[in-house]
Order: sequence, then C-alpha cells, then structure tokens
Amino acid sequence: MADYLFYRLRIFLYMMGCLLPGIAMGQFSCGTANALSGGSCLTGQSFGGSGSAGCSGSGYGGSGFLHFYTFTAPANGNCVQFDFESITTTGNLDMEIWTSGCGSYVSGSLACWGAAAAGKPWSYSSEGDYGANLLTAGTSYVLRVWSKNGGTYDVCMKTSGVWKTSDECTGSSIVTSSPVNYYNGGDCDYSGSIDNGGALDFPASWYCAGSKENTKWFKYTASSTADLTLTCGNIYCTGGGCGYQFGIMSAGVGGTCASSMNSVGCASDGPGCGSGPDPSSTNNPSGRITFNLVSDDSMNLTIGSVVTGEVFYIVMDGNADSDCEFNLSISDGVLPVGLTSFRATQNGENVVLDWQTWSEINNSYFQVERSREQEGFEVIGKVKAAGNSSSLIEYSFDDTAVPPGSYRYQLRQYDHDGSHYRSRMIEILVENMEFAIVVGEEFITFGPSELFGGRQVQLILSDIQGKTIYSSVISGDSELAIPFGSGILERGVYLAIVQSGGEKFCRKVVVSR
Repeated sequence: MADYLFYRLRIFLYMMGCLLPGIAMGQFSCGTANALSGGSCLTGQSFGGSGSAGCSGSGYGGSGFLHFYTFTAPANGNCVQFDFESITTTGNLDMEIWTSGCGSYVSGSLACWGAAAAGKPWSYSSEGDYGANLLTAGTSYVLRVWSKNGGTYDVCMKTSGVWKTSDECTGSSIVTSSPVNYYNGGDCDYSGSIDNGGALDFPASWYCAGSKENTKWFKYTASSTADLTLTCGNIYCTGGGCGYQFGIMSAGVGGTCASSMNSVGCASDGPGCGSGPDPSSTNNPSGRITFNLVSDDSMNLTIGSVVTGEVFYIVMDGNADSDCEFNLSISDGVLPVGLTSFRATQNGENVVLDWQTWSEINNSYFQVERSREQEGFEVIGKVKAAGNSSSLIEYSFDDTAVPPGSYRYQLRQYDHDGSHYRSRMIEILVENMEFAIVVGEEFITFGPSELFGGRQVQLILSDIQGKTIYSSVISGDSELAIPFGSGILERGVYLAIVQSGGEKFCRKVVVSR
C-alpha cells in the first residue's frame, strides 16, 4: 500500500512539473532499502510506509513514517557516519541500526532527535558510549530512519573516521583569548579526547550532567593572578537532549590531567528536545565562579582567586549524546566588550545581522564589515553601542538589497579612546528570493504578486502523500494567500504550487504553528 501511495505521489508531482530529485521507490521497507556506501550521498529523500518509533517520550508516540538504507561496515574497522542535511520535517526523528534483513536491533545504536532542532543538520554515527564501535568490520547492516511527520532530507555516508583512544583530558585542545570554533562530536570526524570510562572517570556531576557520552576537553594555564573571563558562544546542539553540559576543573599550579584534580564549577542549558537541560542549571562548589550569563546558546563566567601558573581543564559534554558546535575563549582580566553571539540570516533580499553582549565597558560603536566571494572587507554601516553595561544587550543591523552570492561578515568594536577589537567572521549564502512563500500566523502568503501582471493565478497546496488540500484561482492583483482557517493547515510538510500562464513556482512549505 505504501509503495502504491508513493507511486501516486510521483505521478502527481510529475504532472505538476515539480518532481523532486533523488526520490526512489521501494525504500520504505527493510527488504527494499536504498544502498549507501562510503562517500556516497542521496538527495531529496522522503518517507513512506508506517511504523513506531524506537525512542519514547513526547513526540514519539503513535505511528510515523520510515526510510531504510543498507550499508556495510568498512573492513578496516573505521567508524561509520551518516550526515543528514536539508531536513524539512517539523516533528521528531529517530535512527537506529539493525543487522542485515532487520534481523535484530544493534544495542546502543538508537539516537533520538527532537522537534526543537527541526530543519537543522544532524550527524549520526556507529559510535556507542565511551567510543565503542557498535559494528563488526565487513558486515552488512540496515539503517532505519523514523519521522513523526514525514518530510524530506539529504543523506551522506562517511567511512573515513578513526576511533578515539584518548582517556579523559589527555590530549586537550589549548584555549586562548581568541574565539575558536569547535565541535564536541561523538561522530567519526571528531578529534580530541573523550571520556572512555577509564581510570580518569570524573563524576558526571562535575559537568552538571547525569551521564557522559561525548566530550571535548580544553586546557588553559593562567599567566597572572587576574580573574579569568570564559566565554562560550554560538552554541548549537543536535541529537540526544539538544543541550550542553560544561565543567571546569583545576589541576593546581603546573598540574596535569590527573585524578587529583578538583571541580571548580559547571553549567548546563539548551533548548531541550528530549531529556535536554532546560532551563539552565549551575553549580559552584569552589565558590570561585560568577555566572554572568547562561542561556540556550551562550555562556559567560568569571573565575576568581586565580594563581599564576594554575592549570585549568575545561570540558564540553553533549546532553544525552548531543553533538554541539560552539566557540570558546578565555582572557586574563576584563574585556571591554563581552560578545556572546553573532549571526546572519536572510530575510527576502536583506541579510539581518544580530549579536549580543553580556558586558560593555567604554564601548562607543560597532562597525559592520562585509566581504563578497572571499574578497576584501568593506564597511557597510555602524551601530551605536550602549557604552557601559553589565547585562545582556541585543543589537541588529539590516544589510539591504543584497545580491545573491556568498558573503562574510565581521564586527569591529570601537572604544571611546579609539582602540578596537575585531569579532570572528561569519558566512552566509544569499539565495535568489525573486519569489517567496512565507508562513505567517494566519496565512501562507506568496509573492510578490507583481510577477504575474494581473493575470489569473492558481494556488494549490498538497500534503506529503500528494493529496490536494487547497486549490483556488484568484486574480494576480489580489493578495496571494492561503488562510489557515478551520484547521485547513496543521503542523507538517506541504508542497505549494503557484502557476499562471507559462510560469510555475513550486516550494516545500513547513508549518510548525
């Protein structure tokens, strides 16, 4: 029945001129799964059939949609990683590995991905707790992907990752005063030390955690007795509990990674998509930490009573096996401005820049700079600063009428005395937004209507199975909109088609209201 419905959906899309790439029939059951191999990718993947989730809890009850893939664990024993991108589902996902022919579930392979991270990329690997390989080299397996609300995605398989052998904080990365982007991992392309349950098995409570699955360790040696300011910004976690757990330990003057280290303090937070930590929690057993800011995506704290030469070990752990991206820096003394986040998003033809500061001293203004296609930076505007503040302040800047292309942005913060500091660079790909579909509070709007020159316009909206749930012909001079009213649209993924004369626009629409 599932294959028949999907066949009808393919015919519908073909007739509407909107056939999505990479969709193959018959991959919705274990016996007819798609094949993946190292280095291969499949785009425009969808869901079909039906089945229950492997995960439990909110968002995992009842029936959902399935997709199956066959793969073979590499003969050299390397880790297997699946990267999921361009995800359109608004509901929960889970993934698990079964033996060939779905004979039996591979213990420890279940991963849960909540709706709070919908639309964001996710990596899933064959790594279990403490870095254990769940697979037998050269053996065939089945990857089972479950979605509550269906949707589409791209998937790639990697087999180049090597296993991690470091024990706890040995091999820690050196953190400096310049923010550097990191990835705590749990996946094959992760590098660094881990908690493998060995001799240096520090208590999870030192991380404000209940358990430790994938950790990233850092080291910092104090050069003076000045207080240390630690900033962790742009935190983004997927999978598991969609949250972070952060711990700080002291090894003393000239100390090394050893069981004799002491806990300085910890913090945890995140949007929470499963068992994730939300709201924030902190612990300060040493009495040395002042928590300036702990939020879903930023953390800033001050460490006092520092001794010259004191060695600190810092750990980032993903809650319930979450994978987290973040940047980290530590400075001696007080920075003139504490920048916790800096982001760029596209809004039509404009790029909206927003950033936050947790503290400001003698701050005059921010200079906004832009570079296109790897060229040099140019100044595109200034934003007046608050001056002095010890609370969270949000700033924004609109870069208007930006042509399509790849852009980099950075901030240059100026003090009143003329000294300045440069932020890290962020990148964004600006796409052609000649025709847009916007999901609002009461309508899905289409436009601009001027594209159709007053001609008759047909609006069609179908669900993921290809069933038309709304169709209307209106004048191109009217507002092009589909009302939510009377439960016409519930949460889910839809295909919107707008056509007039020889022009046709097709878009996937995600409704999450």
